[in-house]
Amino acid sequence: MIARKIAVAIFILVCLAALLFSYNSWKQKLAGTSSDETVVEAPSGIAATDGEQGVPADKERPTTRDDGRLKDSELATLSANLDGRMAGLLDSRFQAGEHVKLLIVGSQAIEQGGNGGAAGLLADSLADAYKGFIETDIISFAGTSREFIEQMDELVDFGVYDVVLFEPFTLNNNGRVVIEDEHRHILRGRDALQEVKEDAVLLLMPSQPIFRPNFYLTQIRSLENFAAVRGIPYVDHWAAWPDVADDAILNYLDEDSGPNDAGAEAWGSVLVDYFTGSGE
Repeated sequence: MIARKIAVAIFILVCLAALLFSYNSWKQKLAGTSSDETVVEAPSGIAATDGEQGVPADKERPTTRDDGRLKDSELATLSANLDGRMAGLLDSRFQAGEHVKLLIVGSQAIEQGGNGGAAGLLADSLADAYKGFIETDIISFAGTSREFIEQMDELVDFGVYDVVLFEPFTLNNNGRVVIEDEHRHILRGRDALQEVKEDAVLLLMPSQPIFRPNFYLTQIRSLENFAAVRGIPYVDHWAAWPDVADDAILNYLDEDSGPNDAGAEAWGSVLVDYFTGSGE
């Protein structure tokens, strides 16, 4: 009986020792795991992220995209200063997904002065502002309006263009072409332009001012009046220059009365304001 009790006691002690050994081993294993790897539980309600704090991996981050194309709202702002027909033409081409072809044509003065002259300044500005929607060509001609019209078919295909900005060689015409003939030449150009595209638009701009112009001033005033009577948009840049009776205007002209850098900037800035709404 005594031997049996001793055997039971030994069995109990062995079981306790085994339990104690297992417990110690489990504690050591837990301690080893904690020292090698720390697990941080995310607060409830916050999903795992894709590497950027606070952005759920299963949600796409919103982005502001600009595909480089002109937007409808931008066109409305840019065309704010334009004649109604011109603005309508731009909108029509835009809605049709077509580009607008613009020709700047006039005397050699349109390309004189820095940055390609007034014409170059306008072309660069249009390319930037309209994001390629308006494609611009420039033709300068060192002759009279009569000579230009006589050679027009060789110089330019007006039917290609939607818009022509025309400086009608008024200063070159001085003493060589009478006012009435200059006006007839303008109408010939407009007819050639609208023969292919009925909605094409002709715009006029005067030649550069010069110091004490005498009869040339009469020619310019007649051109402005002609444009008003005929309903042709007229972009008048003379107000951006010093008064023609003021010696200060000589600082805007070269020795041959062509625009220098300052003259090109004065002329070009008005054209840019007109075509891009920046003068508002």
